Amino acid sequence: MLLEENTKVSWEPKTMGNQKNLYVSSSEKYDEKARSAISSSFFRQNAINDIITSEVTQLNMAMDSITKTHRATLTDLQIKLQRTNDNINILIKNLAICNTIIIFLFVYFYLEKYSFS
Repeated sequence: MLLEENTKVSWEPKTMGNQKNLYVSSSEKYDEKARSAISSSFFRQNAINDIITSEVTQLNMAMDSITKTHRATLTDLQIKLQRTNDNINILIKNLAICNTIIIFLFVYFYLEKYSFS
């Protein structure tokens, strides 16, 4: 992965948004006992929905934090790797120059030995 690709936002935290509450209509279909039982069930379900929404929001915030930390760590590693590659390239260039000079000296001394004798 290129350093530029790592800085792009690849994940954004999601939110569940506002959950609609459940309620019992004022229809004449239900008697008072049934309406009370349904209303009680809906009240509990609404409380459960609020808890789940809160937990999902916390998990999304944790995931966002982990993603940002991972991205920062990956960026640091990529920068260190690039510096290491640059240092290795400089070392290889210097070794190539030294080898060229050594080969030139060998050729020079070889020719000098047999040319002037």
